[in-house]
Amino acid sequence: MKLTSRSYVLCIVAVILSTYTIQALKLDRVILATNNNPLYIEFWPYVAKAWTQLIGIKPTLALIADEDVKIDESLGDVIRFKPLPGVPDGLYAQVIRLLLPAYFPNDGCIISDIDQLPLQRSYFVNTIASVPDNQFIVYNNWCYGKTTPRYPMCYVAAKGQVFKKLFDIQTVEDIPTIVERWASMGLGFDTDETILYHTLVNWKFYKTECTKLNDTLGLLDKRRILDNRKASSAPLHYKPHLVRKNFYVDAFLPRPYSKYKTELDNLAYLAGIR
Repeated sequence: MKLTSRSYVLCIVAVILSTYTIQALKLDRVILATNNNPLYIEFWPYVAKAWTQLIGIKPTLALIADEDVKIDESLGDVIRFKPLPGVPDGLYAQVIRLLLPAYFPNDGCIISDIDQLPLQRSYFVNTIASVPDNQFIVYNNWCYGKTTPRYPMCYVAAKGQVFKKLFDIQTVEDIPTIVERWASMGLGFDTDETILYHTLVNWKFYKTECTKLNDTLGLLDKRRILDNRKASSAPLHYKPHLVRKNFYVDAFLPRPYSKYKTELDNLAYLAGIR
């Protein structure tokens, strides 16, 4: 069949457009961080297994600690950072999660807390199945209401190159310098979420390349969250049959793991984590 010049041009255009098709974001890694505080570092094996077995993505940990601190590196990728003089290790561990995805520009990365247990794959993966991979996703943008100038770290997701573009990371060697600058702002405990919010809303691509799930899906049913944040040393209350049915999305865990090991191991077993 002989193509007309118009048909030929249309074919060429179709080929060009197919080359630039934007794919849906695929989550490859969860970004976690901790210092050497037992309240948090003890959760690494427990939570890493959950992300691997239940959600199907690779745990990736920023460890803010001296070189002699031991940690199981068979559970995922561990990237070590030396403590910075004048920067509290806890603050360093909070904010570095916004920067660590720069190490993995082609991977889809989701940020989480190390003391938070994921329980439902469909929430993390299926919810964003149609979101293009050029987007920065805020899962729960209404978490603090519609006017509070903070976005929760749990959860935000994007490809590493999008994090890199958003936070203007020229090279991963710049990360400690960026952390020092953020620490000097004196924003306190909410430094990570405050910086996340203000950087996003002032980003020139905010209106076109930021997807806020609450805007389209509404708030997540709070009954699906095992939350003890008002008493972080209190046991969790849940219905075992609902854990087995994947009803719960996640759990805010009582600290430290060693104190609540029996209870937390039972929760993990019910969820199918081995």
